[in-house]
Amino acid sequence: MRDSAKDALRTVNLLKAIGFSQYVPANGAVYPQTDFGKGLRALAAIIKGDAGLEAAHLDIGGWDTHANQGPTSGTMHTLMQDFSNSLGAFWADVMQGAGSHNVTVVVFSSSAAMRARTARRGPTTGGPASPSSWARGLPAVA
Repeated sequence: MRDSAKDALRTVNLLKAIGFSQYVPANGAVYPQTDFGKGLRALAAIIKGDAGLEAAHLDIGGWDTHANQGPTSGTMHTLMQDFSNSLGAFWADVMQGAGSHNVTVVVFSSSAAMRARTARRGPTTGGPASPSSWARGLPAVA
């Protein structure tokens, strides 16, 4: 138990040292002021703070809409806009430019795996998660 407590205190001190409120994204990246955007901004600060992060998980909920799925307005549009703007900011901030980091992003969708089997019930009927896309940033070459 003592080792676990010491690890927890080291983690707290490490996170305090990162300075989340003072973090300035690189390459003009602007994160949306949404939960997902703020989460990716915090993750970028941890990565760039060399905290030794090996894996992280962020979630953006609300995809099981079944309605209001217009391509230019509505719930689906808002979710897609937040998702793309947040990932775009993360890409510019962490994975581009001279200070880029070797990061892999994996996106999972609960509905993509079941799309073919559940098309008759609607395009966003839930199902098991599956990897739907990924992006990998490699260190910049001078």
